[in-house]
Amino acid sequence: MGEAIALKAENIQEQFIVFTKTKTGETRAVPIHPKLRAILAEANLPIAGYLFPSQGGKKLPHITRQVVDKELRAVCDGLGIEGVGTHSFRRTALTAMKDANTPIKNIAAISGHKSLNELARYLEVSEGDKQRAIAVLPY
Repeated sequence: MGEAIALKAENIQEQFIVFTKTKTGETRAVPIHPKLRAILAEANLPIAGYLFPSQGGKKLPHITRQVVDKELRAVCDGLGIEGVGTHSFRRTALTAMKDANTPIKNIAAISGHKSLNELARYLEVSEGDKQRAIAVLPY
């Protein structure tokens, strides 16, 4: 979330979004999904500066995690959806990649996780996953 709220217009390139880790300054380029690329092409994005600027001026140059969480909860409450948090989308995306048999190292490279243990916390395991794992045993 920290990397997303700190995105600047300069981070959006033709084929990639360049994320910068807020704590270390490390960067990683993540390919933009074709559907998102089309949405971004139609969007009226700024040509420079933060994509999610704060109303707090120089002290808070971009919105905070708390603001995003509060807004997300308000929308979900209005829709009657429970159990959604800011990491729900990350968990869903990473699990979808896993379910599509994307190599785990590729998922880690996209998500920015340095260790597979960190990544594993985000990957849901379904009953179908367990059944498929058992089915490969040669009994």
